[in-house]
Amino acid sequence: MDMKPWIQYYNGPVPYEELSSRHKTLVKMDYVLTTSQVLSCLDDLFILRALIVTVVWTCSYRDVWSYYRTDVVVKWFLGECKSKSEIHRRAKKFRGKIGTVFKDFSKELERKLSGLVDYLPSSALFGKVGKL
Repeated sequence: MDMKPWIQYYNGPVPYEELSSRHKTLVKMDYVLTTSQVLSCLDDLFILRALIVTVVWTCSYRDVWSYYRTDVVVKWFLGECKSKSEIHRRAKKFRGKIGTVFKDFSKELERKLSGLVDYLPSSALFGKVGKL
């Protein structure tokens, strides 16, 4: 059996096999946030985690707070409880920092993926590759 690396990092309250697809997405994102060198330099990973929950569940900040109170896997993923207004305040502050971090993260990801045999670089999407 081939063990996925994110399963090894998962220490949540529900066995991995019993998680829904949304919860498994949170487990994979936790792995990315934990192992990424670029993202680990962020001083406020909580708000990035909250934003990930808003995307996975297509919900608002207010709903993130509600999910924290009712969903044990979301509680595990977020790690700490913040008020609705605190989440919103931190998100506004976080907005200015995230642009450069994601540029660096895309470069880190490109480096990691370039080791794959069947990997096509992102520049190929824009016709910048001379010879394939």
